[in-house]
Amino acid sequence: MNDAGDSPLKTPLRPLLHLFWIFVLAIVLPGMLLGLALAWWSAQQLVERQEREAVQLASAAAQSMGSHVTTMFTASAVLSQLPLGKDHFPEFYQVAKRFSENQGHAVTLADGDGNQFLSSRLPLGATLPRRDALDSVRKAIASGRPHASELFPGKMAGNYVVTVDAPVSTTEGLRVITLSVDATAIATVMSRTSLPAGWLIALIDGHGVFIARSKDQDQWIGKPTRPELVEASLRSVSGMIYNKSVEGFPILNVFHRVPGTDWTMLIGIPQSVLYAPLMRPVGFLVGLILLSAGLTALLAILLYRRLKLATTRLLTKARDPLRRDEVARDWNIFAEFEAVA
Repeated sequence: MNDAGDSPLKTPLRPLLHLFWIFVLAIVLPGMLLGLALAWWSAQQLVERQEREAVQLASAAAQSMGSHVTTMFTASAVLSQLPLGKDHFPEFYQVAKRFSENQGHAVTLADGDGNQFLSSRLPLGATLPRRDALDSVRKAIASGRPHASELFPGKMAGNYVVTVDAPVSTTEGLRVITLSVDATAIATVMSRTSLPAGWLIALIDGHGVFIARSKDQDQWIGKPTRPELVEASLRSVSGMIYNKSVEGFPILNVFHRVPGTDWTMLIGIPQSVLYAPLMRPVGFLVGLILLSAGLTALLAILLYRRLKLATTRLLTKARDPLRRDEVARDWNIFAEFEAVA
């Protein structure tokens, strides 16, 4: 027999092979798409749950910090009821000293220009430096109410501080009672917030400068955070933004304004931590999809080979229907039809 005799065997099988692969895709592709859709939905649900948890934590931490600030406001109001004339400085100093020892807040009495009369940090009568950071003092005087300051280097404290400044009018002129807190004490208060593993918490002032941070506090205190985060926190009291941390890694930042201040509390979730819980279930689902696709393809190939064998034998016998000797030897030649069926 020549090669031309083989061609009838191949031609009918090529469309059949294409149909088999279409059959495989028709079975596997919808399952893969459904699996991917379920994986995406599960990922969205998990991310949204963590976002909601971060929003709740940021709000709770901001409220807690706001309570500490409110306590300082109340303390300044109580101190403002004392006589503040020069003749009464010794009595005021004794009260301020006891308050400072009990509450941990240094108390200073000054005028509206930053000239300080006394401080619980130093003995009464000691020469005190002039306060240069007066933005909070000016805002307090303008509003007539206590005001929480931005972060600034405290000359007497020797490190970064924030203050609550309360204006008081007296017969001898304007007085400003200042309660100051070291940034390290703020970080201690903030660290009491229970966070999931890998999450960050930070506090920034109205200029976007770090007052406290749970990660690398000493490195970042007094330095600004990312401009896009500052802009977002100034536009809204609360919200979230996907951006980069000051170190440069991708992060989700959830922010909430501290009541009664210009400060903003931040809860940060590195995206590596945010998406880490997804890796195992998504990997399992993808593996299951690939396994299902492989098994389906294997079964289709085996079925195709079985059908190809039966079809080839059938076509071989059908090429020469006049070969009676072969018919005699194999009287059931049309049994291959059953195999094809």
